[in-house]
Amino acid sequence: MVIKYSPRFSRFPTKFGSYWVERLIGRGGMGEVYRAFRLELKPVVTVDARVALKVPHNPCRSRTLQAIEDEWTIGSQCHHHPNIVKMHEWGHVKGVPFIVMELVNGMSVERLLRQAAVRMGAEAAIAIALQVCEALECVHGARTAEGVPMRTVYQDLKPGNLLLGRDGHVTLVDFGLARFRNSLVGVEPGTVRGTPSYTAPEQVQGMRTDRRTDVFLVGSLLYELVTHRPAFMEDSVSQTLLAVEACMEPVARAERRQQVEAVCPHLWEVVDICHQAQRKDRPRDMRAVHTLLQSAHKQIGGADPRVALRAWVASVMDDLCTDDDDENAA
Repeated sequence: MVIKYSPRFSRFPTKFGSYWVERLIGRGGMGEVYRAFRLELKPVVTVDARVALKVPHNPCRSRTLQAIEDEWTIGSQCHHHPNIVKMHEWGHVKGVPFIVMELVNGMSVERLLRQAAVRMGAEAAIAIALQVCEALECVHGARTAEGVPMRTVYQDLKPGNLLLGRDGHVTLVDFGLARFRNSLVGVEPGTVRGTPSYTAPEQVQGMRTDRRTDVFLVGSLLYELVTHRPAFMEDSVSQTLLAVEACMEPVARAERRQQVEAVCPHLWEVVDICHQAQRKDRPRDMRAVHTLLQSAHKQIGGADPRVALRAWVASVMDDLCTDDDDENAA
């Protein structure tokens, strides 16, 4: 059953702690993200002074409180990376936890794929995937302030959690489902964390996840970038989860291969090896996936993939952009 929550703020502008909240810019399974700025900046507020303010749907649950603290812990250890959203502050206002982060000027890849009149092509897809691999390598290698490896797994890679700027720059956002080895937030019995179409077999089975879980999700992302459709999407949640579990089923695998090779035969090898059902059969880390993508690009023989990505983004955004095109995910 999907629980629908009412937005925390319904009138704008409104005060929340030391911030003025201007408008809702994103909603997700865990919370809402609003555009805001600090009170002391009023009445003169520049574009650069605005931030994204995230608050959870249900702040009374101990699991929610721990999850948002984990999100801050992980994000603040990774935000030095250029492809990861920058975290600024976290705290509580009258018992409601919040995180303040960079307001990214861009659109979600999900929205761009949905609205695009033409496919982005293999080179543009590679440009996005390479940046994602670099961001996730940073996430997986995060350490505590004492230098202890956190062994973080992102677990929620999907087009909706990637923001893309006109310059082709990708920003990974929303660490709400990311977990590290000392996290106190577990998985509730009988539930699957994340969006069904963007899960790995071990998530469906309730097993332990590791960095190779994110490798599987990179395969799903690359498939969708190339084909503009999810790799696993059935008529119901249960059927979609079964499809993920049966990812090596010959007929379904052959259909995915046909869809990818219709755009770029060289990318099928990357998608397929990431989509292996057993983690031991997948690339061991993001650096290995990054190398496979670079090899595929060399086989294509194209120019700088970022050039192709910028051209595609410009063609789509010209039809979509408004003055308020910031779109941090929740």
